[in-house]
Amino acid sequence: MKTVISNTVPDSTYFRTGDAEPVIDGDVIVLTEGRGSRRSWGAPQVNNTVVVDTCDFLAVLTGFSHKHGGGQFWRYFVETPAGEIERRTWSKLTDDEQQMVLDGMDKAPSWAKKSRETARRLRQARTDRFRGV
Repeated sequence: MKTVISNTVPDSTYFRTGDAEPVIDGDVIVLTEGRGSRRSWGAPQVNNTVVVDTCDFLAVLTGFSHKHGGGQFWRYFVETPAGEIERRTWSKLTDDEQQMVLDGMDKAPSWAKKSRETARRLRQARTDRFRGV
């Protein structure tokens, strides 16, 4: 899937996740990346890590911080048979797509938190491998 990086980082003391979120622009996904202006407390920043990138599936972990905190979230994009890109939630991904994300977790930065569902599926996969299933 085609992605481009935008260096237009929210440059304010506080911003919402929507300001740091990857955006679908036609057949391209725009990822915001970088730091804002330095202040006495630091600088606002956004970081995106592409964990899975195939011709029809993209999984992105976005982390952000500003004066009052920060956070992280996952976004999943799928190209439909009609050639359109749509955003999906974890529960709407196929089992194969979910497994690709789980297998790609080693690409996620050390600060990445796993959702409960992701952690549960990783534990199950390890148990199955141990049992030889």
